[in-house]
Amino acid sequence: MVVVFLIFALLVSSPAVAQEASLIDILAAKGVLSKKEVQRLKKGTKAKTREYDQKALIGLLREKGILEDEDVTQLRSPATTAMVPTPAAAPPTKEVTEWLSHLESRQAALQA
Repeated sequence: MVVVFLIFALLVSSPAVAQEASLIDILAAKGVLSKKEVQRLKKGTKAKTREYDQKALIGLLREKGILEDEDVTQLRSPATTAMVPTPAAAPPTKEVTEWLSHLESRQAALQA
């Protein structure tokens, strides 16, 4: 179950670009993929971006029984939680500025 979660997190989080170790390398180190499978997957790697064929990896993990149909469905339809940037706050109006100034004056008087 933990392996499946890690695979989902790595596959969905960002494009599979190898920075230090690719997902394929990590799965090989954990014994999920054999050397031959790694070589086969890396043959489909795009040279410039070092991206591997995600569909081939998913297919291989399905063959091994690590991913099931419902897992693949989740990969194909990720949650639609779009990050909407928060608009910048508008500068305070004249009334707000005056009120804050009044409150600061009252606070200073009470502390004196």
